[in-house]
Amino acid sequence: MSRAPEARTTARRTRWMHRSAAAVAVAGLASALALMTTPASAVLPDQVGVFPTWSIAGGTGAHTATATFPPSAAFAPVTVTSNATTVTGPSGVTGFLGASTAFGQDFGSTKSQPYLNVSTAAGQTNATTTLTFTGPQPDGWGFALGDIDADWVFVRAWADPGRTTPLTSEQLGFQSAGNYCTNVPRPGSCGAGPYTDQPVWVTAPETFDGVDYVPGTLRGNSLPGSPAPGLDTSGAYGWFKPTTDLAVIELLYGARSGFPIFQLWLASPAPKATITGTVELPDQSAGSPIPPDTLIQLNNQDGTPVLNAEELPVQTPVAPDGTFAIETEQRPVDDPYQLVVIPPPGYTAPPPIAVVADSAAPAPVVFELAAVPTETPAPTPPPADVDDPPAPQPADVDDPPALAESGADLRAAAWAVAVIMLGMALVAAPRLRRH
Repeated sequence: MSRAPEARTTARRTRWMHRSAAAVAVAGLASALALMTTPASAVLPDQVGVFPTWSIAGGTGAHTATATFPPSAAFAPVTVTSNATTVTGPSGVTGFLGASTAFGQDFGSTKSQPYLNVSTAAGQTNATTTLTFTGPQPDGWGFALGDIDADWVFVRAWADPGRTTPLTSEQLGFQSAGNYCTNVPRPGSCGAGPYTDQPVWVTAPETFDGVDYVPGTLRGNSLPGSPAPGLDTSGAYGWFKPTTDLAVIELLYGARSGFPIFQLWLASPAPKATITGTVELPDQSAGSPIPPDTLIQLNNQDGTPVLNAEELPVQTPVAPDGTFAIETEQRPVDDPYQLVVIPPPGYTAPPPIAVVADSAAPAPVVFELAAVPTETPAPTPPPADVDDPPAPQPADVDDPPALAESGADLRAAAWAVAVIMLGMALVAAPRLRRH
């Protein structure tokens, strides 16, 4: 059982989230062909619901709160007063009724939808929380009470503000009890299993675990010594779909042990809108198939993606003939959706288109998908003019010795012969004297 408020998510969220049982498959041609007969959904036919935002004020013993639905729900605000010690508004990120729960199968997952946590009154005495309806409710709306294990809630309702005659159990429209921790994905607030605990809707006077109960009470069913953690389990809830307009609901809340809280969700059916359109290829011949893997994404007015129950952007493939369809909740005129094309490589995304989805069949839209132009490289310009470099010069070489002029110099030759003869004579003279 949750005992503390959840941390609020910092991501911007729209006034209500769009849900689905599973993310839309983004695959090739087979998915696109299937789309030709089945529109992709942000919500499924049996999972269409909107949830209110909550504003909380006051303090211990004197809390007030207001639940405000989107205009498309045609659900007037619901005001709340409580003498509980604490009343908080968790974000629904970690504590939620998933798409596979009975409540979720009717309204869709409450993941990321705010709700109320309400405690007992001062001194662990019984607390009274009163819901006052300021206008008629749409057919098929519902509410759920969660984390009912070590505690109980006595539910009474009236069709008139004067509270003259309480509604019968049948008019309250109790649907079933279950355990939301068996959902996949499992909420992060779920403690240790097993997740088998479910509350009991009392239809005849009875005594359980030493407490006497009267009809109209949703009581916890766990006992001391039962599978851990005993009285304090996770995920036990019950839900209702009243069959008549209500003026007031009074929830008298008491503890069997410890310091418990109970959870309160409100939900309304959402009128659906089926957004259709076509993607065309203006640059290609008529009948050319749309390139595979072309996707359409559903965004909010500010360009942020609409998320499904798995917190994934809502996308759908475009069929080969260019058609697509997305089923989602209606929105008021001043809060349009935005459709964007996510093209495969080689194509340019066209501008987004705003879609006013305040009716079951908004006006179809048309996108034009163009191929990325093939760029022809510019011719390479000739190199700039450059003066011819000077011819290479041979390395400097010393001039060879000049040759003697042709012809004989007789005087020089005569002198040379004379010198030679004189030398020979000087050498030979001593030898002649010895002989």
